[in-house]
Amino acid sequence: MKVRIISGFLGAGKTTFLNKLLPELGEQTVVIENEFGEVSIDSGRVKDGIPVREIYAGCICCSLAADFQQALKDIAVEQKEQQVLIEPSGVGRLSDVAKACKDAGNQAGIEIEPLITIVDVTAFEEDRKQFGQFYLDQIKNADVIFLSYIEELSEADLSVRMEEIHMLNPKAAIYKENWIEKDGRELLAFLKSVKLESRKLFFSHAELPEEHSFSSVFLESNGHASEKEIRQWIAKWDSGCYGTILRAKGIILTEKTAVAVDYTPYHYTLSAAEAPEENGLVLIGYHLDKKALAADMERRTS
Repeated sequence: MKVRIISGFLGAGKTTFLNKLLPELGEQTVVIENEFGEVSIDSGRVKDGIPVREIYAGCICCSLAADFQQALKDIAVEQKEQQVLIEPSGVGRLSDVAKACKDAGNQAGIEIEPLITIVDVTAFEEDRKQFGQFYLDQIKNADVIFLSYIEELSEADLSVRMEEIHMLNPKAAIYKENWIEKDGRELLAFLKSVKLESRKLFFSHAELPEEHSFSSVFLESNGHASEKEIRQWIAKWDSGCYGTILRAKGIILTEKTAVAVDYTPYHYTLSAAEAPEENGLVLIGYHLDKKALAADMERRTS
C-alpha cells in the first residue's frame, strides 16, 4: 500500500492539490483528513465517491499519533485500498507526520511516497518570521515542493523566493510552474519522476512560541447572512479585533444560495457551494476572542 502525504501551512492549497491527484489514482484510494479542531470542513470538499477517514481535535504529530498509526494499520489490513492520501493539519510538523507513517509502515508493509509540501510564496516571509523552525519543518522535510500563488509575484521576486526555499532544502525537487493550472495527470507524472536516494528527516522539535499558541473555534450559523455581511466579517478579521485569524473556512447559507468561505490573511475567496451539513465556519489562529466572534456571527445571521 502506497501512502502520499500532502503537507503545507494553513491555506497553502493542500485540499485543492489533493483533489487534482485523486482522479489519477484509481478507485482503490482512501483519504485521511486531520483537522485542528472538532469539526471537519475539508472532508466535504474532497471529491465525491472517495472514502474519507477523519482525525479530529489535534494534529497527527501530537497526541493523535497513535490513533493515526492505527488508522493506517486498519486500512492495510482491510486490503481494499492501494493508495492512501494524507492531508495533515496545517499546524503540524511534517517530520512527525512522516515518522508516524514510517512507524506504522514498519509493521504493516506501507510504502511512503515522496513527501509533498505546498508553499504559499506570498506568505512565506511573514510565516517564516512569525513561526520560525516550526513553519520551516514542512519545507526542510519535503521531497517535493509545489508553490502556490506564484502569479502574484514578479519574476524577480519569485526567483528570489525559489532560491530561498532551495537553500533551506537543496534536496527537494521544486515544481516551478503554476500547478493550479495543471491537471492531475501532469502533477502525478512529475511526482513519479522524482528519484529518492535516501530520506533523512530533519527534526527541529521546534515548538510554537507561547504567544503564538494556536486554537480553533467553530462558529455555527443558525440563520442566513448576505455576502456583504460575510465581507464585513473578513474586514474585522483583518483588523485583528478578534485576535489573529490565520485561517477561516466553511460554508454560510445566504437567502438565495450557499457561499464557501476560504480565508487567510493574504487571500480570500467567496464561491458558490452546495447547501452544507454544517452551516458555519472554522477559524484557526491565536488570541482568539471566541465569545465576541460567536456573538458577531449570531447577530449577523439571526
